[in-house]
Amino acid sequence: MSVRDAANFPEDVLKVIDQIQKVVKDFADTTISSSEATIKIVTSDIESWTLKDFARYFADKCPQFDIPFVLQFNRDVSGIKSIKENLMIAARGGNKDLKQYIDWAFDNRNMIINKDKYFTIGTIAKHINLFLQSLPDDDNYRPSWGEKLLPLMIGEYQKNKAVGLLVRFGIPLTAAFMRMAKLQDSQIKSGIGDRLTGLVSDKEYQVIAKIARQSTNCSPYPDNFFMIDWRDEFSPIWDISGCKTQSWWHEDFVGQPYTEYDEFKKYNDSL
Repeated sequence: MSVRDAANFPEDVLKVIDQIQKVVKDFADTTISSSEATIKIVTSDIESWTLKDFARYFADKCPQFDIPFVLQFNRDVSGIKSIKENLMIAARGGNKDLKQYIDWAFDNRNMIINKDKYFTIGTIAKHINLFLQSLPDDDNYRPSWGEKLLPLMIGEYQKNKAVGLLVRFGIPLTAAFMRMAKLQDSQIKSGIGDRLTGLVSDKEYQVIAKIARQSTNCSPYPDNFFMIDWRDEFSPIWDISGCKTQSWWHEDFVGQPYTEYDEFKKYNDSL
């Protein structure tokens, strides 16, 4: 008689084994979002997911496509937050939008890997504009400037002033915001130029790169939009900071803007 044979285990031991098996099965059938301090079971209700849940969702999908990825919450939650914030600029920052974007990134993983060599939360964050362009032609939801974008910009300005606006929204949208504040065009150009020059002096080249990339990422802009000539206007800045030599440096995207700017135009006769 073998003591390893479950049929020979005492009844109380069998009950404990049965309880353990049920717990392990329940654990295996769920997605886990964890940190060192807490463990939270992710529900099927996407609207209740946290940023950590989305980081875990990304990590859990990687093995399905033989993509090597090691989840690091501090780094990857920050990456998910960045994606969400950029989707919010196009009024697509809801949890369903965020999941749709991650799923789109996996569907387009070969393109992303060809461009960025790696497939991580950090690299997929660079392709939001391509995702927006891939939406169906009958997807005509275009948020108004005043309803969605302007409140985000006001909040950012209150927290981080002009540099915060530049990093998050790029130069053309920041300039448009300043116009609504009734600043003269000459003041706006010199103000942005002074801030960029200050960043160069401090060798904050990564911040400058974020501003340049976001200026492109928030395009396309309406025809004759103010300061869409930002590349030429501040050309020495991009030379010194090395932006022009980067693989992401390119002209604005083309097509219909993702935001409806009619309300903005009402306040800007020169536009």
